[in-house]
Amino acid sequence: MDLNVRPARLDDVHDLARILVAGWHSTYKNIVSKSFLERLTIEKSVERMKKNVSDLDYFFVLELNNDVIGFSAGGKQRSDEFAEYKGEVYSIYLYEEFQGLGGGKFLFNTMLKSLREEQMDPITVAVLSQNTPAIKFYEKMGGECIGKDQIQIGDDFFEELIYAYK
Repeated sequence: MDLNVRPARLDDVHDLARILVAGWHSTYKNIVSKSFLERLTIEKSVERMKKNVSDLDYFFVLELNNDVIGFSAGGKQRSDEFAEYKGEVYSIYLYEEFQGLGGGKFLFNTMLKSLREEQMDPITVAVLSQNTPAIKFYEKMGGECIGKDQIQIGDDFFEELIYAYK
């Protein structure tokens, strides 16, 4: 198994959009509304991914044998409430069938290292409180829950747990 992490490129956007949509459907199917998930399309997500790849300084893809199977995005802290934490991991997504093989850890560690190299440390990541597998992952990676926040997804509000890495 040949895993590789590299910076995302514009020619990755279709793969990234497929991973994003698949990730939302597999991860959030019993959390967010069905109507919200039905509105997520690869076509709409391609435009979002083009913008992210162009605008974000920290956007990585995970490859397995040269096929893109996951991605992570991060950068400067976006929340005023956690402003003392300089960096933030915005997202991490892997195709469900590749979870648990070490790729998520590889992506996450690459993101943490990159942010720390740019003095964006300490670092946070937000996770929906209903996303138990992700909570276990972030805790296993050494995160400490430092607070809670609210996020709106579609018409509904959800609690997020904020994990810190110092």
